[in-house]
Formats: sequence, structure tokens, C-alpha cells
Amino acid sequence: TGMMDKYSCGGDMARGSFSRFPRMEAMTVIACVLSSVFLLVTGFSGVWIHDSTTRGYMVLVHVSAGAIFSGSLATWAVLWADACRFDHPREAVETCATNSMTSGTGLPIKLCFWMFILSGLGLIMTAILALLEWVGTEGQQDLMKVHRFFAYISTLCICLLFLHRYLIVKINRGSRIT
Repeated sequence: TGMMDKYSCGGDMARGSFSRFPRMEAMTVIACVLSSVFLLVTGFSGVWIHDSTTRGYMVLVHVSAGAIFSGSLATWAVLWADACRFDHPREAVETCATNSMTSGTGLPIKLCFWMFILSGLGLIMTAILALLEWVGTEGQQDLMKVHRFFAYISTLCICLLFLHRYLIVKINRGSRIT
């Protein structure tokens, strides 16, 4: 018992979700991914199209999507933090997560998840710090460079997480006996 009781699955968790709230988890992941797409498009559209920073209505959409991203990122971190702990017993993880995004998670996926959470926190903090007047114009420009760096890391991590999810689903579909 001991360690396995502490991490044992029950209810909906046995059906392939780490969360006790699978619907909330699904809505959170969808909100985070959709807001990430909007943030990616609106954040880099200025650089891709105009060779300048984002401006006008795109900034309004970017800031609105940023608010949704912030809330969903925090919720996602709370829902998955326990499952992505580095000291989690592997047997409990495999028992709990037959079809979860983090099923069979090894160190790389856990690192990718935590890098996504930390880069999201970096995105949020650089956006907030840029609003303070004591940073100055040069400081704002430097913070935007750091913000863009965190955006690249965040985009890479979320792509890797969903590539992993896609491969898990594809493998699980291929292994079913009909």
C-alpha cells in the first residue's frame, strides 16, 4: 500500500486523466491552446507582416488572449502539477494515465511541461513589468525581447506536448483489437 495508496487513481482518473476534474482539464487545455494560437498569430504578425512590433487592434486581441492564457495556464499547472512531479512513482503514473497526455511520461515530457509553465510565467511577468513606468523605454524594449524569447520557448514546449499526445493517441488506436 503506502506509496501506491498515496498516488492511486480513482473515479475518472482511472479512465485516462490525471485530474479529478476531467472536464475542467479538457476546457483548460482547449482554452490554453486556443489562446496560445491567438497569441502566436497576433504577437508575431507585426514581425511577419510589417517588420515592426504589433500595433492597433492586434494588440487588443493579443492582450485579451493573454488574459485567457494566464488563467488557463494557472489552472493547467494546478491540475497537472501532481502528475508531473519528478518524484512520482512510475507505476502509479502508468496506472493512472492510460490515455492521458502525459501517459508513460518520462523525464523529457515532465521537463517540457514545467518549461511550458515557467516560460508562461516569464511571458506574464515580462508583460506586467513592461507596464511599469520605472523600467523606461529601453527597459520596455529589453523586456519585449525577453518576452519574445519566452514566447519561442512556450511555443516549442506546447508543440512538443501535443506531438506527444498525438503519438500516444495514434499508438493507442493502433493497438486496439477490433
